[in-house]
Amino acid sequence: MSSMANVTGTYSVYNATELFVIRTAFWLLAAVNVVANVLMIMTLLRTKRTVFLIILTGLCFSDLLSACNSPLFVKIILEARNFKLPRFTCGLATTVEVGTSIVTVFQVLALTLFRFNTVVRSVPAKRQMSTHTCAHVIVSLWIVSLLLISPYPIAIRVSETDTGFKCGMKKNAPLLAKGMVALGVTAGIFLPTLIIVGLCITIVLFLLGRKLPATTPSADKLRRQMEKKAVKQLVIVVVSFLVAYTVDCGAKNFMFLKRDGQVSDHTTLTLALVAHGVLRISECLNPFLYYYGSMEIRRGMKKLLCGRSSSSETTIGNK
Repeated sequence: MSSMANVTGTYSVYNATELFVIRTAFWLLAAVNVVANVLMIMTLLRTKRTVFLIILTGLCFSDLLSACNSPLFVKIILEARNFKLPRFTCGLATTVEVGTSIVTVFQVLALTLFRFNTVVRSVPAKRQMSTHTCAHVIVSLWIVSLLLISPYPIAIRVSETDTGFKCGMKKNAPLLAKGMVALGVTAGIFLPTLIIVGLCITIVLFLLGRKLPATTPSADKLRRQMEKKAVKQLVIVVVSFLVAYTVDCGAKNFMFLKRDGQVSDHTTLTLALVAHGVLRISECLNPFLYYYGSMEIRRGMKKLLCGRSSSSETTIGNK
């Protein structure tokens, strides 16, 4: 274990140099995350609406909110022994962290279902839902996510002892609040993620098992092009999501299984920082992946940054 040092009176498993490096890294991640997602949101709001781009807008908003919450959440992890901010901030940071995770999972699931219908069922985007309906669906997902995290401020407590500080479940919390917290994690994160994985596997098996005709008619060729764009957009969003959340869930599950003193404080906090950092890195990369995956976004970004009118736009999000 790293030597423990008193840093500005705070008990820590990291020395002063390690704390400086960790804080600087996460502040830089948060800054890049905010700038990248703000630029992407401005671009998407100025770009012609498609179902795909509307879902990306919702994802950027959740990533932006998570980035703004990141410094507070990291402060809770680093100052676990002597947290000096008001008590409510512990519950606030945890609630926002879980809430943004839930709404992100919901929106990725919506995109996966959308592209599943395009690839496997060959349903054109315009026949699945209108952009107006898609906007209502995204707003509804945010509302459901808020409902799922509403019990967190009631159920979370600040535990201060001689050996540590942490956010945990109140032993005397209302049973309904405890049940809603468990439901929020299960129904809001784990189950939708399993559905996303299942749908992606089905798409892969469908594409691998399909026999292409020797001569492709023009209509069939157009459908193949739409499938290719749909799969490309799905890969850009889902792969980044699955990698980040797999690492995050793996680290948290390890900490949960080894919580009875079987691992050191240094290992526990390092795993928490790694899990949080992987999610933030993924959110930083997402706007760049969106930029790569859509011609409309590239044109919109150039127009936003350079003030130039883009040439004739090709709608790829709904094809």
